[in-house]
Amino acid sequence: MRDIGKSRRKRSRPITFDLDVPEPCTVPSSVVDIGQNGINENCVGLLGTHVAKTLHPYGYYAVEPDERARQLFHFMTGSAGDLYRPFRLEWFATAVADRCSFYLCLANGAMFYHRTIAGGSYEYSDYEESANYFSCCTSLLARRLGCPGEGVSEGVINTVLGFLCHDAAVGKMDRWSIHMAGLRLIVQLRQGFNGLSHLTHMFAFWFELTGCAILDTAPRFPIPVGLPLGSLSNCELSPTLTRTISTLAILGSPHLLEACRGLKQTASVADFLNNNGHEPQFWEDGMGATRVLGPAAHCALSIPRMTSEAFAPTDTSAEVLCEMVRLALLLLVAKIKGAFSLIAGEMVPLQRKFEDMLPLVPDAFGLCPELVIWCVIAVTCSHKRETRHSLTSAIRYAMARMSMSTAAEAIEVAKTIIWVEKTMAAESEDLILDIQSAPRVDDT
Repeated sequence: MRDIGKSRRKRSRPITFDLDVPEPCTVPSSVVDIGQNGINENCVGLLGTHVAKTLHPYGYYAVEPDERARQLFHFMTGSAGDLYRPFRLEWFATAVADRCSFYLCLANGAMFYHRTIAGGSYEYSDYEESANYFSCCTSLLARRLGCPGEGVSEGVINTVLGFLCHDAAVGKMDRWSIHMAGLRLIVQLRQGFNGLSHLTHMFAFWFELTGCAILDTAPRFPIPVGLPLGSLSNCELSPTLTRTISTLAILGSPHLLEACRGLKQTASVADFLNNNGHEPQFWEDGMGATRVLGPAAHCALSIPRMTSEAFAPTDTSAEVLCEMVRLALLLLVAKIKGAFSLIAGEMVPLQRKFEDMLPLVPDAFGLCPELVIWCVIAVTCSHKRETRHSLTSAIRYAMARMSMSTAAEAIEVAKTIIWVEKTMAAESEDLILDIQSAPRVDDT
């Protein structure tokens, strides 16, 4: 009877799955020299002769990769993956899941591969194979932009983000401006970032900040919800910085109020880095770095700039001090970005802007001498030692105004404002020697 009962029980329905078979890779294999066994003969050692059928962790590609595509993916996740590059894994996982960015990913892989074996630049157009993949990407992108729904899709946005990252990395800021204008238009047509993944939203936020820092312009995208991180919000400001911010707030200048906001945000970042940045692995987390640095960079870039007649005699002391703080914060963030191996192409132009302001240091000194000396020291720590002469002279001037007898005293004052051990400690040791050997400046 037990067996009869079992036979009458309703059997569960079998589990079924819907499979989406991607289209095959359409780039002709003639763009590379393929041997009889289907493997590029020049790839042995770099690519290996055995290429896994599935490299993407989820086993899905928007376009079915041919043998050469799998070679390049294997290279990017193998031989080329030994060198740390921020966002590599995040970008790869996102890129292969969309048709446009799939070909951009191949162009990137081909460019790195040919550069590894033969040298050359980081431009896709310099290598026939990467140029062909890039052409496939742009042709497909042009068609998708003409479709109302496709033109504002996440895949199209991720492709444009890939363009922006490459533009900033190679310093093609005219190209970056064109691509950023396109991204902003797409986001406007979408009415914001709703419906996009957190990763795509963060990439858009960060790559805008990257280019805006290089061009020294204000960002347009707002800080994403959830930032700053809660761990940064709990950081405490030093008593000196708290007192400094209170002093500036009393002055009532709108420019200085924005500068205070930037100081507080960057101080929280510095405290977080000093408490957590002891292990080398900490500095190899590109996405983590964007979440920590993003709000501080956004605040600093949003501080009002001096008028177009920059550094004119009519500028008020508050405007001068605000501009000094703005540039010092941006250079401090740029130095931290370098420690995270992130793009920091703004370093040299911002350093030049700050040096152009040195004749106006006396104008700002009367408002807050501690903040002025911090600005000059923070900027000096971003310089190479052989380019510090004018800055060390400015520090000596500030020391004379504050009746300091040793360089160590000046460094200690700077440490009570905002200080990042990773990027400033070693530089400050050399700076003390440079300050002590700099010509004395009369207190005028």
